[in-house]
Amino acid sequence: MRQALGAWALDGLADDACLVAGEMVANACRHTRSPVIRVSVTRLDGTRVEIAVTDRSRVLPARKPAPLDALDGRGLLLVDAVAARWGADPQRWGKRVWAEVRAA
Repeated sequence: MRQALGAWALDGLADDACLVAGEMVANACRHTRSPVIRVSVTRLDGTRVEIAVTDRSRVLPARKPAPLDALDGRGLLLVDAVAARWGADPQRWGKRVWAEVRAA
């Protein structure tokens, strides 16, 4: 992630992009039985990138409130707070969860 963003002169997005990608990958690992998870980063323009995680589960992610004393369960809340927008697209073979990160 950092290498791609550096090559595109978007180093300032690296921390947010890594956080978003990490949370989406963690969700895919934790909540699916998919043997394959694919991560991609696409430069949309000079200030925005799209991070996408695909897996073979058809269950779409849902943002849920986590109890204050919970040690986990805030992944999508973090994605929602950091990303400009995010969503999930059902596919015939699974789903694609994506988030757009942009410079301030």
